[in-house]
This record gives sequence, structure tokens and C-alpha cells, in this order.
Amino acid sequence: MKRPRLVPVDHTALHRGRSTAGSLVQGFLARRLGEPLVRAGKAARLELLDSLAAPEGAVVLLGDSITDFGEWAELLPERVVANRGVGGETSAELRERVARTIISPSAVSVLIGTNDLTGGTSVAEIVDNIDNILTAINRKAPGVPIILNAVMPRAAKYAREIRALNEWLHSLAQRHGVLFLDMWSELADASGEIQKQYSFDRLHLRADAYALWAERLEQLLSTPLSPAAAPTEEAMPAIGGQDDAQS
Repeated sequence: MKRPRLVPVDHTALHRGRSTAGSLVQGFLARRLGEPLVRAGKAARLELLDSLAAPEGAVVLLGDSITDFGEWAELLPERVVANRGVGGETSAELRERVARTIISPSAVSVLIGTNDLTGGTSVAEIVDNIDNILTAINRKAPGVPIILNAVMPRAAKYAREIRALNEWLHSLAQRHGVLFLDMWSELADASGEIQKQYSFDRLHLRADAYALWAERLEQLLSTPLSPAAAPTEEAMPAIGGQDDAQS
């Protein structure tokens, strides 16, 4: 009796096939199961923040998970701080809550916009929302210094949009008379992607990035800050065309 001929198995191909299929399944499950968890977590965080009054004279930090994940009492030990970051938040959502969040601050830091890009929101709409956020802060706490942060770098496919957005945010900061902190230039590599030593997932910050960001914030806070000026009457140029397309 002839022995059956054994055919070598391409384990690399099998592994590659399993990896591809597994990634697709994991991505599907993450979207189906993760989104309700994100919504629930965001609702719980907002409820908690709405139940708390920030200490008078605190540096209030507004933003999404990049702000929320920072241990700001340790990162800014010389300051009374109020972390008002909410994971998953967009500029429209921050615009909706900003007036009730600002209570007698000594300064305000704003970092928002990256989740908008994930969701396909145009640069024009993000700029409009942040324009309104800055206006609301000035109305609620007139004369308080405001630091508008450039959107941080992330995966390279977002680099073009983030560069365009940050150019508009810089102009917006000048128009409102607020400070502009550009951490993009320090954290991005030549392709516009966040450097590996600063992020595990090409989005959220590692310890060294938080330390550098906190150092730059402290430098601004330690410098005699001019109060936020009233916005100029000069209109922002129109934003549009192909530059606003999703990367």
C-alpha cells in the first residue's frame, strides 16, 4: 500500500489568513460593542463633571480623552487644576457644555478636534465650533488667559487635515487674542505622524508626551499672561474646497 503523499503546509499563509480574518472580526466587534460603551462612558463622565464645581482660581483643562487621561495634579504640581476632559468628545459637544463648565478659572486650556476628524467633520465646521467655544469662555470668564492647543499629531493619514486645521486654529487664536500652543511641531515626525516614543496607538499620549506638554503649559502659565483680548472685527477667511476632504 502506498503511503499518502504529505503536502507541506504554508503556516505563514495560514497565519496571515487568520490574522486578516481576525482583524476584520475584531474591528467589527469593536465597532458594534465599543460604541455603546464609549457613549455610556461619556455620559457617566459628563454627569460626574456636571455634579462638581471646579475650585475657584483653577486652571481648567478642556478637551477629549487626550486631556482626560492626563494626571494633571501631578503634571502641574504648582497649580490648582480642574481636569474637564471627556473621552470621545467632539468640538460640537464641547461647544454645547463649555458655558456650564467654566466657573471662576485662573486660566483655560482648550484641546479639541481630533475626534471630529475621525468622524469626518470638515475643518470648516471644527473651526466654527472652536470659534464659538472661545467666545463662550470669554463671555463666561472675561479677561482670563486662554491657551488654545494645536491638535496633536496622530496616524499619518490624518496629517494633511491636522496641518490645515492647525493653521486655522493659529489664525483663530490671533483673532481672539489668546495664546496658541503648538505641540504638533514637537511630537510629529517628518511624515506628520506622532513619533513612536510619544504614543503606543498613534493617537493617545505616552508619559513623555504628557511631561513635555505639561512643561510647555507651565512655561506659558509662569509667564505674565495678557488677558484674552476681545475678538477683532476682521472676519475669518472662508474655508472650503478640496483641502477639507477626509484623508
